[in-house]
Amino acid sequence: MRKEFQVLMGSEKYIIAAVHLLPLPGSPNFNRENGMKAIISRAKRDAKILADNGVNSLLFTNEADMPYLFRLPPEAVAAFSAVVTEVVQEFDIPFGINALVDAYAGFCIAHATGASFIRGLFSGVYVSDNGIVENQGANVFRTRANLGARKPYFIHNLNSIMGPQLLNRSADNEAKSIVKHIEVDGFTLPADDIEMYSKVRDAVPNLPLIVGSGTNLKNIKPLMDVCDGAIVATCLREDGKLLNPVDPNRVSEFMHHFSQLYR
Repeated sequence: MRKEFQVLMGSEKYIIAAVHLLPLPGSPNFNRENGMKAIISRAKRDAKILADNGVNSLLFTNEADMPYLFRLPPEAVAAFSAVVTEVVQEFDIPFGINALVDAYAGFCIAHATGASFIRGLFSGVYVSDNGIVENQGANVFRTRANLGARKPYFIHNLNSIMGPQLLNRSADNEAKSIVKHIEVDGFTLPADDIEMYSKVRDAVPNLPLIVGSGTNLKNIKPLMDVCDGAIVATCLREDGKLLNPVDPNRVSEFMHHFSQLYR
């Protein structure tokens, strides 16, 4: 699967750039005056900047829909799908879906839009600011099988930034356990422990290992020396703030630096 994902991304090392959607219908901060047109317009603008600067893939997320629901309502799933369908018509690179924090909804959106992968929680139980987050792995895998699909690939968040796992296991032991019981297609981890990445790599050498958060110009080299790819978000935005628009200058600088290292 590691090689298969590299083929999908078109490179041995790859950058997956996040496209954070404006708040969707139903969420507390949805702008009812500007509506869906504003969401689509921002997503198109950010995606174009990222694609024009050579990222390997886009990851569409509803990061602005705080506080997150554990099950996305129909209006959010429909709006998310509509935005992605509109935006991806203009680009010829693979894309993924990260529906916070509902992996089943993420799968439905991915299946409807033709996404190649989803990021989510497919194993474990997590304690978050919003309460207990239970994974939906069994339902998602069964639905994918019943639809006769091999894609989208399922990328599991090890050490989720949503909160700690109730099971007290190291990331490498957790990864080894997951691959025995749940056939995920890859893992993400936060960027704060490179030694942990090396242990997980040894535990699951044939699966893609992707930096899930915290990547920047300073740490991209040591992280990518161990990992296959990185999901990049905050450091590419105006003033380095998570939900701000994508900053063309930051994207250009980051991708130039990355290209000097790995292309």
